[in-house]
Amino acid sequence: MPSPAGRRSSSRGCGSGEAAVRVLWVAFACAPGRGSEPGLGYRLAREVARCVRSLVVLTASHNRGAIEEGAALPANVTVEYVPAPNLRGEFGHRVSYLVWLARALARARELHASEPFDLVHHVTYAMSWIPPLPGRLGVPFIWNAGNILATPMSFLSARHLRGSLAELTRNLVVAMGWRISRRLVRPDAVTLGHPSRDLGCRPFFLPALEADTEVEDLSPSRGRSRSAGLRVVSVSRLLYLKGIHLALEAFGQVAGPDWEYLVVGAGPEEVRLRRLAERLGVGNRVRFLGWLPRADVLDLLARCDVFCLPSLHDSFSWAVLEAMAAGLPVVCLDRGGPGLVVDGRVGVKVAARGPRQVVADLARALRALADDAPRRRAMGEAARQLVLERHTWDVRAREIVSLYEDVLRAWGRAGDDPEGAGGLPAEESPVGRPEDSHE
Repeated sequence: MPSPAGRRSSSRGCGSGEAAVRVLWVAFACAPGRGSEPGLGYRLAREVARCVRSLVVLTASHNRGAIEEGAALPANVTVEYVPAPNLRGEFGHRVSYLVWLARALARARELHASEPFDLVHHVTYAMSWIPPLPGRLGVPFIWNAGNILATPMSFLSARHLRGSLAELTRNLVVAMGWRISRRLVRPDAVTLGHPSRDLGCRPFFLPALEADTEVEDLSPSRGRSRSAGLRVVSVSRLLYLKGIHLALEAFGQVAGPDWEYLVVGAGPEEVRLRRLAERLGVGNRVRFLGWLPRADVLDLLARCDVFCLPSLHDSFSWAVLEAMAAGLPVVCLDRGGPGLVVDGRVGVKVAARGPRQVVADLARALRALADDAPRRRAMGEAARQLVLERHTWDVRAREIVSLYEDVLRAWGRAGDDPEGAGGLPAEESPVGRPEDSHE
């Protein structure tokens, strides 16, 4: 196997030097101004490029216009555009993505033959059930698989038939696809947006804030100074998996006459959620705002008291981070990305044993925060500080390069690192080969 070209810095990030490695990114979604995941790919490329010798990004051809019109990427970034079929519908889109991955592998092989890569990182899409084919290039491979959490069966019921059937189907597809993908590609490291004690995977909260957002862009919440009531906010697509129905039921149990629940977003569950609010007798205190311009969302966060998103299996949640950066305490389930980033200092995490228990615990959390303004204030301040310390773009880039160094050491490919980090046997490395740790 080729070794990294030149000498790598022994730095554990990019503050005092760069890792002299040539990295290939697989980032189907990578473009500014096109939503969370494309923006993530684009912003992270800009940040990580400061930490490596060379970065080549494989992305879909339909991103070309946005990338060429966006902020300039660093000089050591090369973007390779790979076409994807334009198939319609949800199933068609997944087939298009699989075809794109095959084409991306072919292009990666051409590039690798011309100038070898030291490492491949699959960054976006985060789909654990579709094999990341460019990982078969024959060099160290890191796969951001996103999420393998199954929706607990206790949350599936005939009352919510459409959403429950969708979640049951997802459970089966993810379980089968995850196993097939790992056997087909055999990554050196897998990052997930949630803790995984028994799968040999590293929990890794990939997003920082939205691609064009800094913490300083979000004003600390002013809503907490209100003397009465509670203003709760959720920002989310209105899907069954997001758990807005659970938040609504909890709100209905404890809301006082001067409470308000603002729901930002749209989706197939909206009609059912509106009916639920009316049935619970809080229709006049729940406002469905649809999708708002980004500046309006940021302003709205600053005028609320609590952010609530009891999602059943989110990999990552930019909305949670932005609410924390705005100084809001977060109420969520102890699952997925939100459960990974929220702790008792910045919010309330609720166990997910069953719908009735979740609704009762959410209601208890909202009531407690409504009754204790100093606690809300302290949580909000701690939430903003946590984002500043652990979830900025610079921090995330350093963590990614640290992971690259771990994987390269596990391969015994640390070059001529003068401090002796190179050549560490795989069994002593924090990142093991998948055959040792995944099964």
